[in-house]
Amino acid sequence: MSNNEAKSEKTIAFAQQTSIFFLFVGVFLGSLYMFDGNLFMAIPTSAILVAGMYYIVWYMVGAKMGKKRGGFSFGERMIWVLYALVSIPVTFIALHAFNVEIQERAIIEQKGIEKLNTLNSLKGEYKKSYELFLDATRTDMIFQLNRCFVSEEITSDDLKRELPNIDDAFLRTVDKNNINESVTVFIDIERMKFVKADTSLFGKTQEYIDLQKGKIINFSRLSINGVLTDIDQKLTQSKEALNTYLKENAGGAQLKTNIDSALEPTLIAQPWALFNAQLNPLSFLIIVVIQFLMLIPYFMAPSRTYGTRRKPDNGSSDVVEW
Repeated sequence: MSNNEAKSEKTIAFAQQTSIFFLFVGVFLGSLYMFDGNLFMAIPTSAILVAGMYYIVWYMVGAKMGKKRGGFSFGERMIWVLYALVSIPVTFIALHAFNVEIQERAIIEQKGIEKLNTLNSLKGEYKKSYELFLDATRTDMIFQLNRCFVSEEITSDDLKRELPNIDDAFLRTVDKNNINESVTVFIDIERMKFVKADTSLFGKTQEYIDLQKGKIINFSRLSINGVLTDIDQKLTQSKEALNTYLKENAGGAQLKTNIDSALEPTLIAQPWALFNAQLNPLSFLIIVVIQFLMLIPYFMAPSRTYGTRRKPDNGSSDVVEW
């Protein structure tokens, strides 16, 4: 092998390694988004496809550099068929990464923020609901306690029938000279029960929203799928759990915030739907670029055509035809 041939092979190898690196990044991201952030699916899928493509192209390069006169052999034709079969999923998955990163990212971020805003509205309505109930309870308690301890219109037994949420322990703590203060203490305790019913789901709402909003705005690639899924779960769990608590502890109040629109999924894990939604001339350009990226080493490889032997007309000896 001459020095020029050695340099040519090194250049081709470097080009292939570089193209494979960028191809792996695209296929890995596409797989990650497609498999809803599941690394155990994304890593082996991208590794197998890209490794397969690497060896297929390397064989194609070798076949091109050592091709005999007379065109492609059967083996060379089969490797092109194999290339087509592997390049289809590779191209589709890499294109999905491009669609998510460039064409759909703003929509995904907008949808994620909408989910958080709906969650915030849901929690705001929950707080408003229990505060209205507590205000009504406070007013009623002050009125009934005054009837019992000040004007003595009713007995303590009557009082407990009028206020089923109080017990003897509370009545013993009531300061007859400052009923308002006693009721305020009781209401504060009840309020904490409502707050605890909320925070027991996943902590403080605003802290959760701020954390997830940062991941959405920064588009944390390793966690964006999980963030969107987690918010959907929190929306559903919150509405069900808080409605149950309100029904049992706030006179049957129910949350009216509509979460159906917020629960509509993005297309980040739906490659075919996203492909159809974003199909445009740019998509075809990216497909061409991906194909070119895979075939750079093949295009760079010099084509050397070797001769084939035939017998001369006089049959005396073989002649090599170049």
